[in-house]
Amino acid sequence: MILIDRPRFVAREAYDLAIENMVGRLSRIPGLLSIYQIGSVSTPGISDIDLLAVFDDNVECKVDPRGSLDNQEKYLFTHGLFGINASRWQCADQYAFFSPCRFLTGNRIGKEIEASVPEGKILTQIALEYMFKMLLVLRLQLEVGILKSRSLLLEIKALQTDLEIIHMDKSPVMEVVQKILKLREKWFDGKWEKKEFVTLCLLLFTKLEDAFLRLIGQGEYLYMPNECFMWGKIFTVRGHIDQDWEICKPILPAFPAICFTKRWFNLKKRNAQILLKTPLVRLDKSGILRQKLEWDQEYVNYNRKFLPGFLTLSSPLAKTEECNPDSDTKKYL
Repeated sequence: MILIDRPRFVAREAYDLAIENMVGRLSRIPGLLSIYQIGSVSTPGISDIDLLAVFDDNVECKVDPRGSLDNQEKYLFTHGLFGINASRWQCADQYAFFSPCRFLTGNRIGKEIEASVPEGKILTQIALEYMFKMLLVLRLQLEVGILKSRSLLLEIKALQTDLEIIHMDKSPVMEVVQKILKLREKWFDGKWEKKEFVTLCLLLFTKLEDAFLRLIGQGEYLYMPNECFMWGKIFTVRGHIDQDWEICKPILPAFPAICFTKRWFNLKKRNAQILLKTPLVRLDKSGILRQKLEWDQEYVNYNRKFLPGFLTLSSPLAKTEECNPDSDTKKYL
């Protein structure tokens, strides 16, 4: 197993400077109303920066705020910034989960949102969606034999929250999560071994899949608009009575000259095609969950049109594509 994307230590002051510089750039964009920081910097060098830009309705912004960053800033902003229009921002706390949310600059719009924690079934659905994404990401990385270290260390903290939401805080998968979190705390002390990290990631995948099967036994499901869908151009997920993984296209072998690079990981990822048959996925027949799915999709479509350089706060599964469950897998993979 190869480790790439290894964290490097960065002083807390560098985070503050990067945020200050980004806020300065964003503040010059016409139609921008306010800027928020989501989350916090708990472990400098591993933590990333999440900023949210709120725009006036129907303002078109083609700027990619991450495009002009230097290497240090890109390391801290691991992905694009989040963007949302003002009217949608006012109901975000009903359909999106993020906490804490700290106002940085601009105009405070309507009610103040310091944390977004939807209620009941919607919060459970959001937690399951992020857990399911983690399951798919782990499967892909283990399949290609390359672990993206920092990315996994970032996601593990969110996974802890998801497990708490669905009341699995004393489960076997949470025990593995806690061990990885302890390893994360001592990462820059050098008091860990590659074998330990790889073993924990393998165990995490197994226990996370077991957790989903346990949830199914308790009547909890991942509700989607379609029982067969594609995610990320790599995975096809199909509702089925049993849980089963199929590798539908051989994974490229490793070549020592380039196999320690992100470029090689991306090449292997593009070549991968994986089918998951699972009893976890059910068609959504609940009105409240349907509203969330529609909010997610409308939000994605809005940003594609008006804010293409910004990510959405919507579900990680909001960008799935429907598949025909009766067609040949390789045809739509």
